[in-house]
Amino acid sequence: MATAQHETSKSLVAPSSPILPLELEREIFELAAQERGRIPALLRVARRVHTWIQPLLFRVIRAADTRTWTRFLQTAQSTPELIAKNLRFLCIDNNISSADYFTVISTMQRIEDLVLPAFGLATTGTTPLSELAYLRRLAGSPAHLRLAIGSPGARFPSLTHLELMDLLDGPARTNAQYDSWKALMLVPTLTHLSNPNPDHISWSIVQKLLEDMPGLTMLMAVYSEDDAWRYFHEINAGDIRDNRFLAGTYVNAEENAWREWERAANGVALDYWDRADAFLERKRKGAVHATRRWVDDWIYEAEEDDDLPSP
Repeated sequence: MATAQHETSKSLVAPSSPILPLELEREIFELAAQERGRIPALLRVARRVHTWIQPLLFRVIRAADTRTWTRFLQTAQSTPELIAKNLRFLCIDNNISSADYFTVISTMQRIEDLVLPAFGLATTGTTPLSELAYLRRLAGSPAHLRLAIGSPGARFPSLTHLELMDLLDGPARTNAQYDSWKALMLVPTLTHLSNPNPDHISWSIVQKLLEDMPGLTMLMAVYSEDDAWRYFHEINAGDIRDNRFLAGTYVNAEENAWREWERAANGVALDYWDRADAFLERKRKGAVHATRRWVDDWIYEAEEDDDLPSP
């Protein structure tokens, strides 16, 4: 009887070696880890699972996720090589101290997608943004761009997507004011350029950017879904014939403007860049009208149903 009970208890213990093929088991655990809340529990399953999953814990980081951010900072200080090896997506969407900022920037060697704060830390000249060899996407302020371009060394060798505040906003600018945007021409691989939430678009700037940057695939004005209706008619009325000028929206889920960015970074959703690329492909195939500017179908459907408020 004792032997039988012993055998039964043994059968309830998870095996120390995998039953499934390793590749399949790893794929299953990595799929489960896409729901970030599961990661701490997954780390305790087995040593091999810990080895697979721990890098995913630091692959996508948002400062607004205070629990993950605290663990991230502690690891960046104690084991910076672990962060430097695995960090790919970083969104500093919350106020952080200068000390924490400098801790973070020392771990960004392999960063691919970076969101920087609008103010405060934008003026630091010590961040070698332009020398980040793997950086493909950047969201920030004009100060970030000017400081980075003004520094010696490489100039964003891999950067293709740039979201820049105040790019298109305001009344028509003078040539002297436009000179501040000439730094954009020095980014050799830039194809996607956007401005979040411009209030009053300067169409002269739009035209000049498109003329001076023939390598651009798109120039976008992007609004939250809650506010897009306010600009629907203004965007459509702009005197721009270049089909590369687009307007898009992002999901502002419960005022969580970077939730869409996070979900796209984790591979479980599309962001506005992805939707815009798909839209241009549809336009090339004739699936949407050649003069249409707004990427998202829902805004036209709302207009047709008379659900779109007047400006």
